[in-house]
Amino acid sequence: MRNFTTLNGKGWTYTNWPFALKLSIIFCLLVTVVVSLLGIHSYVLYRKSMQEQIEEFVPRMLSQVNNNLDAYVEEMLSVYRTILTPPYNQFLQGFFDNLEQGGNDRDILHTFKLNQSMVGIVLYTKSGSAFVRSAEGASWIDAAYENEPWFKELEAQENDPSILGIVKQHFIGSESENFTIAQPVYDPEGKMAGVMMLLCSLDTVRKVVQQADFGKGALLDIVDRQNKVVYSSTSGKSGMVWQPLEGLFPDGMNADSGSQLVSFGKQEYLISYNRSANSGWKVVSTIPLANLSERTTSVLSRSVIWTIAGIALAAIVASFVTYGMTNRLRTLSMQLRKLDLSTAPSKDSNEQRDEIGHLSIAFRDMTSRIHTLDQEVLESKLLRQEAEIRALQSQMNPHFLYNVLETIRMTLVREQPDKAENALVALGRIVRYQASHLADLVPASQELTFISHLISIEKLRFGNRLQVDFDVQPECLDCVMPSFLIQPLVENAIKHGISDYDFSIQILVRMRIEEQGMVIHVIDEGKGMSSERLEQVFDAMRVGAASENRIGLTNVYQRIKLIYGELGELHVDSAEGSGTIVTLRFPIPKPTQGVEPIG
Repeated sequence: MRNFTTLNGKGWTYTNWPFALKLSIIFCLLVTVVVSLLGIHSYVLYRKSMQEQIEEFVPRMLSQVNNNLDAYVEEMLSVYRTILTPPYNQFLQGFFDNLEQGGNDRDILHTFKLNQSMVGIVLYTKSGSAFVRSAEGASWIDAAYENEPWFKELEAQENDPSILGIVKQHFIGSESENFTIAQPVYDPEGKMAGVMMLLCSLDTVRKVVQQADFGKGALLDIVDRQNKVVYSSTSGKSGMVWQPLEGLFPDGMNADSGSQLVSFGKQEYLISYNRSANSGWKVVSTIPLANLSERTTSVLSRSVIWTIAGIALAAIVASFVTYGMTNRLRTLSMQLRKLDLSTAPSKDSNEQRDEIGHLSIAFRDMTSRIHTLDQEVLESKLLRQEAEIRALQSQMNPHFLYNVLETIRMTLVREQPDKAENALVALGRIVRYQASHLADLVPASQELTFISHLISIEKLRFGNRLQVDFDVQPECLDCVMPSFLIQPLVENAIKHGISDYDFSIQILVRMRIEEQGMVIHVIDEGKGMSSERLEQVFDAMRVGAASENRIGLTNVYQRIKLIYGELGELHVDSAEGSGTIVTLRFPIPKPTQGVEPIG
């Protein structure tokens, strides 16, 4: 399978995508853009229409709440009108004139009847006491109206009843909040004789407010003309001054109604109000926009689902169409990827004569021509490689024979015929080995035997000064390697490995099997080389420039590269005064059977 993640080292970019995939994606993108633009436009229009309707609907709801509150307040005020009209006003006046604390309260107890909306009536006297009438009965308490926080507001109203809003009272039962209306009572001389306070149940107010249920998180405040909170769905706000947000309702909420969108953090709210024409009270709602746009959100969700479904359907249709259209292109692409130049292409009997068909025919003809040329190039390359290996081998043979014959000549000059005879026997075995394995792979054991014959000849020149040791792993002996590969390295070590201290030549031939394959070290303790000289040797090996002094290393390097390619390595490590280490690495081929050993 083709690995798109590493295609041309560029990764799976758009230019490397399959043609069918490109067509499918482009088609889907076009459909997605068109459908999305239509969906977004429709949703924006729908949302705008819904928002306008909501901004009109909420004030109407608040207006209904205000009307119900006005009716409730008017009902409570009618109680005062009843009490302050004959004959109740005379009775009430007589109560404030003559009744003292602890007096007979039976008449007033039976006179004031409480309806379902009333919690109780409190009558404050000038003497600092108050008569409390509730459903449980009547009682007197010590309470001066001058000390109450609402009294200043009551004075400002003069003869009119004052709607105090939500007031905490502790006269009846446990401390509780009640909707409260207070009315000063005056004697015939126009002096204040007392105060009558009507305590109304909040249940009615709550029922009125619950008619405008705008969902979770919505707030509702009822604000009087002085912007004091008469009622709030948030506990603790009653009696406080209602402060609108900065920039909210530039008209100061002086209109009959209004709505405005505001943002708190990440959430939007719709703040609306409605002003009562009778009482001047304002009902203010703060509603999370999400509560009002549930239908819009539902429409958006369905639109998104249908859009995604449409895009998915378009993607499926596009996939079938484009993959059908590009099937022959894909087949041609697979043929390109699996192109085998070792066999000639076959003719397709179902070829069509359209553009893709002409392309397939041209590809088949091109493949056939490339196959022919490839076979010709391969044969030429094999012949050239074999010629290069034999040329390198022929370079080494004269060099090696020259060194051996010169050593035998020097032995005869020293009048040592026995040693010369032994050297000629060793040379004969070497020549026979060379003739049998000129360009073969041979077992390492035979190559080492060949090296031992070479060393026996070299000892004629250097005597006991030359010491060659072998450290060979037993598993290496059956492994095969190119013939005459170690010989040039040993000859170079003998030539350049002379010690400056005692003129001895110490050489170690080490052979190991590692994960990379066969590893051979030829180590000497000679003068070594400087880093500059070592760099020159490397350059000569890489370019194949073999001089008289470097023919051995260069030939070995060229041979191992021709035979093993990048899997074959030759390294030289050296330092002045520390000797030289030449390392060979190459893969281990299968052992060669039936190789004739050297006698």
